[in-house]
Amino acid sequence: MKNVLTKKTILICLIVHEIFAANAQQLNSRIIDSIAQRHDLCKTILLFDEIHDTTDQQTGQIYTQRISIYYDRIHKQLRDIDVYNFDKKIDAHKIQNIFKKQKQIPPSSHIVYTFFNCSLIKVKIQPSKVICGECVGEYYFNQGTLITKKEKNVDVSQRNFINEASFCLAKLELTDKNLVQCMR
Repeated sequence: MKNVLTKKTILICLIVHEIFAANAQQLNSRIIDSIAQRHDLCKTILLFDEIHDTTDQQTGQIYTQRISIYYDRIHKQLRDIDVYNFDKKIDAHKIQNIFKKQKQIPPSSHIVYTFFNCSLIKVKIQPSKVICGECVGEYYFNQGTLITKKEKNVDVSQRNFINEASFCLAKLELTDKNLVQCMR
């Protein structure tokens, strides 16, 4: 009888632990979402913007990529890396005009890497609407470890988001010590 009672107590403790762990993950993803959505244009400056042609390693197709890196000047930390991978090769001046005038963006996949305290906390992927109109993937990180993900028709099993963000950051020539720390 005592043995059964002990097993039931341990089982109840494990269930309660799992419930609290699940709630803690939801709380973390909610906090991360609120940080990712607080994108105040008065506090954030465009630190780097590049439009270049690149080649898809899997298909060999040439396409245009736009990388924008934003810096939070109030909190003095890296904020976002915004990457557009256009479905085909497009003239750089045409892309600049589209974004300046906020016109309709050509078909492209859109990836946003969000940082907080110099650490990657969220990656949001939206594949091209031509490929999949309702696909989206959101990945939440804590100290470089994936803590939760929300996927809808997205397969990113072969991707390393931290390396991809580091690749974008490597394009910067940094002198500010706070920004240099964000690259480590």
